[in-house]
Amino acid sequence: MPTPREVLKDYLPVVFDLVKTTSLVVIAASGIHLGYHVHEMTHEGVIWRDPPADIDHSGHSH
Repeated sequence: MPTPREVLKDYLPVVFDLVKTTSLVVIAASGIHLGYHVHEMTHEGVIWRDPPADIDHSGHSH
């Protein structure tokens, strides 16, 4: 019968790999989701690609 320390030593790397993989999947899915919403807001005019013409930027342009 393995001791609790041996069991922990055997399974801890697997648990860490699962946590790491799950974290990366959640981060990637969040980035895709956020990117989609930013894209939609840009097309709806909520986020401007170019600032409105009535605002003076003192010759500053992008």
